[in-house]
Amino acid sequence: MVRANRIVALVIVALGLGLLYDSQQYKLMSEFGPGPGFWPTWLALAWIILGALWFLQASKGENKQLFESSRAACRVPIIVVVFLGYLLLFDRLGLILSTALFLMAVLWLYERRSFVSSAITAVAVPVGLHLLFVTFLNVALPGGPLMP
Repeated sequence: MVRANRIVALVIVALGLGLLYDSQQYKLMSEFGPGPGFWPTWLALAWIILGALWFLQASKGENKQLFESSRAACRVPIIVVVFLGYLLLFDRLGLILSTALFLMAVLWLYERRSFVSSAITAVAVPVGLHLLFVTFLNVALPGGPLMP
């Protein structure tokens, strides 16, 4: 498991470096305070630092296992793929449809919740998010085919 922890730590550092690179296209500060690059930059730095610390801890030979079993470790790539699919579909399908599909996949297929419970949650959460952001906060979100 030490090797697996090192690999995951390096992946986190690599993702942090990618996020840091992407965040540099936005201004860190604006004239009114933090700019659009403020949060992504600090998040990326946190990923890089925490990933490096995790790698160092794993390299010392401290045998603290991240996962209880190798089966649990194999579930991580599944959720990463589902999340990447969500990110890729978000602009095309919009908030409601992509979030509903993401939650359904996570709750029903991954967490093994009942179909009815998963479906209710998969519909209620994106509708609630839409009401919160679009109706109450007046923030535009990707509508997709349901709400062009």
